[in-house]
Amino acid sequence: MSTISSLRSLTLDLPPSCVEFWPAHPNYFVVGTYFLENEYEADSAEGSVTQETREQNGNRQKAQHRTGSLILFRLGEDEIIQEQTLEVPFGVLDLHFYPSTEPHSRFIANASCLFGIATSTGSLALYGIAHEADGPPQIIHATTLQFFPHDELVLSFTWHPANPFLVGLTLASGSVIICRLDALSNPPLLNTDAANPNNIATLQQHSQQAWTMAFTPSGEGVLSGGDDAVLKYQGLPFQRVPAAPEVPLAAWLDAAADLPAWADRKIHGAGVTAVLPLLDGAFALTGSYDDHVRMVHVPEVGAKRVLAERNLGGGVWRLRFVGALPSDMDRIHRLVVLASCMFAGVRLLEVTQAMDDSWRIEVLAVCEEHKSMNYASDVQPGLMVERRGYVSTSFYDRLLCLWRYQAE
Repeated sequence: MSTISSLRSLTLDLPPSCVEFWPAHPNYFVVGTYFLENEYEADSAEGSVTQETREQNGNRQKAQHRTGSLILFRLGEDEIIQEQTLEVPFGVLDLHFYPSTEPHSRFIANASCLFGIATSTGSLALYGIAHEADGPPQIIHATTLQFFPHDELVLSFTWHPANPFLVGLTLASGSVIICRLDALSNPPLLNTDAANPNNIATLQQHSQQAWTMAFTPSGEGVLSGGDDAVLKYQGLPFQRVPAAPEVPLAAWLDAAADLPAWADRKIHGAGVTAVLPLLDGAFALTGSYDDHVRMVHVPEVGAKRVLAERNLGGGVWRLRFVGALPSDMDRIHRLVVLASCMFAGVRLLEVTQAMDDSWRIEVLAVCEEHKSMNYASDVQPGLMVERRGYVSTSFYDRLLCLWRYQAE
């Protein structure tokens, strides 16, 4: 196991909650920030994303106001250059670029420049990055889709991997939601009628905050995790999603009532905070407040089984797939995953399947410069392994670090 020191670090103006590289231009990345202002100013965990969302269960004695920002950075030669800061009227809890693969790129022009954010005010906000030849790129607001009341926190969201006008969101109230974006408008997506209840359908319900969800690679199922320590699965209908907004999305989901669904309450010892489907979707790497990362066999039907687990020393908030290493005589699969481990910092993992079908999780490297909650980390996509940059963040100290790692 290697201990990595950052090449560069800087302190942000606001606490960072999420980060993602721009797939079309991997030298750029966007950081989302989240700041809670309230009348009883807190010195420690009062402002954290984790504790703060717990207040949705009835502890709202005083009005709270959340703000944030989107910061566009460029990586130079081992340098971090801040290109733009755009203040936003809400806290940013999650951020993902729109898929640029088929069929998404046919659905909307300049799809590779679009990204969405989950907000603290019940909305999915869409932004684009304008990249003119005679100037630096700039983040531009496209639209805000107010799917839910303003006092609802959207904790996470994800684009559907195959359907270009479906998105999944999870809420502090415990709901796992499927929303339909308007494929018929011009331009598509941006004129979605978020107030139309036909465009929203509840897929699953956790008894506490729904921290995370993920579509399976085929898009034919959803895995979700909540603060109730439950990992859930729901199959999705094969039928084409109706594009017309007058057709209720819930009617499409009615077909899911006959599809496989399950809820596992035994595997995790605390809230399920991260779910990363791997391989064909029958396997998932999960993260939890109980400090463990687990490789779980999650078939649609049949017993769910932990194939391997590892205590990482801190709650595993996010998991990011980095890539696959070449197989060898002993190992069928060698999967590299980046884990954001809250108080424990960053862990780079190798998840391996041996020829005898046994699984193992090893820590390749750690970066422990972060002295507070590491909620978000990412890796440059599409580059040779030895050239990839990694960025990691921590919340209360507002630290952003750049580092590199080359597998031995």
